[in-house]
Amino acid sequence: MKELVIEVPAKINLFLHYLGTRTDGFAEIITGLQTIDLFDTLIFQEIGSGFEFYCDREDLPRDENNLVYRAASLFRDSFGFPGGVRIVLKKRIPIEAGLGGGSADAAGTLAGLREFFGLNNISNGELQNVASFLGSDVPFFLTRGQAIARGRGEILDEVEFPTNYTVVIIKPEFGISTRWAYDYLKNSLTPSQKEFILSPINLDTFLESLSRLGNDFENFLFVRYPEYIGLAGFLRDCGAQIVRITGSGSAIYGIFKDENEARRAKEKGKQRGLETYLSHSIILKF
Repeated sequence: MKELVIEVPAKINLFLHYLGTRTDGFAEIITGLQTIDLFDTLIFQEIGSGFEFYCDREDLPRDENNLVYRAASLFRDSFGFPGGVRIVLKKRIPIEAGLGGGSADAAGTLAGLREFFGLNNISNGELQNVASFLGSDVPFFLTRGQAIARGRGEILDEVEFPTNYTVVIIKPEFGISTRWAYDYLKNSLTPSQKEFILSPINLDTFLESLSRLGNDFENFLFVRYPEYIGLAGFLRDCGAQIVRITGSGSAIYGIFKDENEARRAKEKGKQRGLETYLSHSIILKF
């Protein structure tokens, strides 16, 4: 039986600022995006005809409410299926965490189907165009994995950031709905007036630039969820240079220059009963 296995990465938001509300009702943002080596797995298997989808998480939908299912349906409507395929999703990226797992799964489905069926005539641009109908940040996962995103997050300027650091991620016990967080953001904050200048010459100047930026969601998430204060303090005490919520939460992460410090932080977190992950920034092959 023909089978294709691919891993799809999570992402972190290096910064995220709210610039106002657009005429279509969406938030206008600017954010720095970086893929990391925390992966979900997609398995594509040949079947006689049609399309089947399975997921190893019983609490996740297996119909059009799942982005993998929707991505496969949109791919079929846009390019056709030369044969039958079963897609199996194995989840590891936490959900409702701001790590982009659903969007990564959707992008991976599009890229995986192109490879599985050998449809090499479909360009990356065509794939990204289809991806834009699935979510604002889905096209990002069809790039190299480093970008400044504007608009709703769909306008991408690919950039080069340093990658020689380690990330420790903590997923709190609660999740945060992206829709709720963005609605709250639009109704509670005035647009940011920060200058968005990053200096990615080397790691030190890059981290110094990041320290002058932030994530506007933190302005109200730290109030609504006081647990963040303790988690941020823990990461800083462990040696993190930058501590930040990713996306609209709920995951919070620290950037460490020293991998040994990061590994110790992860182990201390586990000893405290925290859901922790050790990760690194990666470049994708697109």
